[in-house]
Parts: sequence; structure tokens; C-alpha cells
Amino acid sequence: DRALTPQGQDDAAALGRAMTAQNFCPDLILCSPALRTRQTLEILMKAAELSAEIEFLDAIYDATNPFDLVKIIQLSARDTTQSVLLVGHTPTIHPLAGILCAVSASEAMQNKISDDYPPGTLTVLEWAIERWADLELQNCRATHILTPGDYNAPVAALPTTAAPKPSDLT
Repeated sequence: DRALTPQGQDDAAALGRAMTAQNFCPDLILCSPALRTRQTLEILMKAAELSAEIEFLDAIYDATNPFDLVKIIQLSARDTTQSVLLVGHTPTIHPLAGILCAVSASEAMQNKISDDYPPGTLTVLEWAIERWADLELQNCRATHILTPGDYNAPVAALPTTAAPKPSDLT
């Protein structure tokens, strides 16, 4: 089982901060039990100051196609669950995000997701459903895709203004 790299640790913390800034606060987290996903989740939760129910599911690690992940969400989320964070792996996470974004995302999002899906990418989707059992690919809307390049980007310098001259203060 591979551990998270130092870059992965930095990305997980930065993603947690980005999730907080965007107010992405899941109340259920479904996570693969693999070491690197558990480490990612631990760092992300600390950085985001999240407190959510967590389920570690072998089925996420064992998934062989993206539709397996949809089924996992359908079976795991209760009707009272408002939002789910799925922490998983390629080769299933990227195709799932690609399928979902092909259905509902802007052309810019579709291009972004088709170019690359590096580890630490967050895709935010919304569904207009009453029950998680009704979750289907065609009734979702992709709202955000954040890659490490997005949330680790240097913060732009704030414009500076000259200090007022004493003569301007009178």
C-alpha cells in the first residue's frame, strides 16, 4: 500500500482549505481504505476543519468501472444525507467525473477534465433528487472542478495604493 507523497500531503491540506473557502462541507464521506486515501482524508479534514460521518469501503478500492461508484453512493447515503464526498482512485474516479461532466458541465469544464485528472482533483456535482437511491448520471450538474493547479496557484498580489500625503489629510 503506497503512502501519500509529500506533494500529496501539501495538496490535501490545500484542497481542505479550498473546500472551506468554497463552503464545500460534506456530511458523509465515503473513502477507500487504501493508505493514501485515508491519509488524504485525514489531512484534508484537519485543514478544512470538517466533521462528517466517514465510511471506509473496500468496494471503492475494488471498483472496476465508474458505475460501481454510483451504486456505492446510492447504497451508502441515507435520505437525510445532504452531501457526499467520495475519496477514491483512478481508474474509476476520472472516468466517472468525465461521464458526469459530459452530461452537465460547461465546455470549459469538459475540456479541463478531458485534459487531465491529477490526484487531488475535486469535482463538485449537484443532483436534484429526493432520495440517493434515485441518483442517476443524467440528472446531475457539474458546478466546480478544482485541480491542484487551481488551489495551489499563487495568490495574486493585492493592488497597492500610495499612502496619503500629510497635506491630503487636512
